[in-house]
Amino acid sequence: MMTVVIEQFKQKLNKENDPQLKIDLMVDFVNDFMDSSLNYCVELSKAIVKLSRKINNSEGLLMGELLLSYLKSHNNIQQNVDENIKAASNIRGKVKDITSIARADGFLSFLYWYKGEYDTAFDIAFHALSIAENSNLPKAKGWLHCTLGVFYFDLKDYSNSREQYLLAKREFKLINHSYGIARCKTGLASIHIGESNPKEAVKLLEEIMWVYEGMEHYPGLSRTYNDLGMAFVQLNKTDEALIYLEKSLEVRLKIQHYQGLISTYTELGELQIKRKNYPEAILHLQDAIKLAEKLNAKPKLYRIHFLFSQVYKLQGKPWEALQHFEQYNEIKSEVIGEQASNKLKRLQAGFEKDSSEKEAEINRLRNVELANAYIHIEAKNKEILDSINYAKRLQEAILPAHHLVREYLSQSFILFKPRDIVAGDFYWMYAPGGLNEDETKAEDLIILAVADCTGHGVPGAMVSVVCSNALNSAVKESNLRDPGDILNKVRELIVETFRANDDLVMDGMDISLCCLDLNSKSMKWAGANNPLWIIRQKEGVPHFKEYKPDRQPIGSYHNARPFTSHTIQLHSHDCIYLFSDGFADQFGGAFDKKFRNENLKNLFLSVCSLPMEKQRELINEAFEMWRGDAEQVDDVCLIGVRV
Repeated sequence: MMTVVIEQFKQKLNKENDPQLKIDLMVDFVNDFMDSSLNYCVELSKAIVKLSRKINNSEGLLMGELLLSYLKSHNNIQQNVDENIKAASNIRGKVKDITSIARADGFLSFLYWYKGEYDTAFDIAFHALSIAENSNLPKAKGWLHCTLGVFYFDLKDYSNSREQYLLAKREFKLINHSYGIARCKTGLASIHIGESNPKEAVKLLEEIMWVYEGMEHYPGLSRTYNDLGMAFVQLNKTDEALIYLEKSLEVRLKIQHYQGLISTYTELGELQIKRKNYPEAILHLQDAIKLAEKLNAKPKLYRIHFLFSQVYKLQGKPWEALQHFEQYNEIKSEVIGEQASNKLKRLQAGFEKDSSEKEAEINRLRNVELANAYIHIEAKNKEILDSINYAKRLQEAILPAHHLVREYLSQSFILFKPRDIVAGDFYWMYAPGGLNEDETKAEDLIILAVADCTGHGVPGAMVSVVCSNALNSAVKESNLRDPGDILNKVRELIVETFRANDDLVMDGMDISLCCLDLNSKSMKWAGANNPLWIIRQKEGVPHFKEYKPDRQPIGSYHNARPFTSHTIQLHSHDCIYLFSDGFADQFGGAFDKKFRNENLKNLFLSVCSLPMEKQRELINEAFEMWRGDAEQVDDVCLIGVRV
């Protein structure tokens, strides 16, 4: 492995006559490539010890011994981590050189991470980063930021992980360190995958793959293969995913990259669950759990238990599923529970405090001014909040009252959950006889819609008022009843409204709109980016049907076309679902991923036979359980109607 890179390094090393510079070259090489050629790096570490003794270089001797101690635990499950931590700590205590101390602490933090002592690992890494910051050591800063990026990523804290990788990338660019830059891009691609953004991940990974191949950096290459596999899973390209994950497994077995093997076995297990190949999934997960338990890799271990619980549940083995789910909860609480989270926050806050001490005097002088500004801001905030709450009451006034909707559609429910106080989503209904209580029903036609306007919060709410008024105008003033014609007219009115300003405004909405004839049980429907779902019972079995929308919004669009009306014959007990994308796009669950339309479809299938109000209750519970402690990312609007 790494024959070209090693040969080039040997040539450079042989040309160097200064023993101290030889030691520096060897230390740098081990630091950069220990993942790629463990055995050669062990040889180099021994050579560092030998040469340092020969020239009586105490710092080089200590660094060589420290590297040997670290390498015994790095990707090597046969060694005792506790003994190596003790040896490395003793050596580190004797190191005097600032650069060596920063490097030593970086190695130590990883040893504690392997052991599962995450707060200690963070503490040491932040301390090392403070040293590197104060001494302006760009390479040490780069690797320490990268280390923290790994730690945060393992704990699913993608925001802090991204920040650390970007800081590391900046440092590596300063010294033109190509491997360091590639490693940061790999980390950023992993974050894209964690955030369910696979297309961006694939772009980065295909770019990085050629860098790693050129360097013969096999751990980097194997991770790239692994992450490409994960990205293709998210893109539902399972054949391509299997090819890349098996490539990753092959490389990681060859280089005995045990931490990486846990990840690849786990991803293969999850992929085979998706492919419904449950026996193969269990074999991969068994390989993963053996290594994870030996390495005490808790962030990876709890995910493996979760996947075991899923595959056993799918196989109809409830006791095995429950066993693994309990272990998943226990380990997850230990890794990312409140106590651990608070420790990490305190550590980060401590580092940020240390880093800001240089500006303390400036901040002290600003305190009085800031206090006055704070009081002013608080008053303004109250004014703004009062205005937004009033806007909420105005927005609620344009929404049909629930009891009036049920007067026309007795078997229906509405789930409306704004992300902020006011929303960009809204639901809309029109009955030709009117929705006012003092009016009578003129005919059995009901026009119903769920709309998702550009933005959310106050801007989205303002657009929603424009769009709601346009719908009212199209059906009341223009007397339109065909859904395609209604959407065409609404687009015309919205574009006209926003063109009143000289600036180009691209605001508008996505919508799903249907016209129900309750007498004939027929329906016409049209959609702009938002679909229609119907679930029909056939001999007691629910059957799902999706009607695709036109792929264009209501508003200014470069390739606008007339909207298509679909005519649908309904059956008694059909369940009709109109919805915005807020539910499917919500992040949450065990791995902080999007809920996705496939899971929403399965949720509807599981509740469709229940009374409508019970459906609403269970769908709302599913959303809140998935979201957990995460922020709601968008407005949620959903209507269900049973014929």
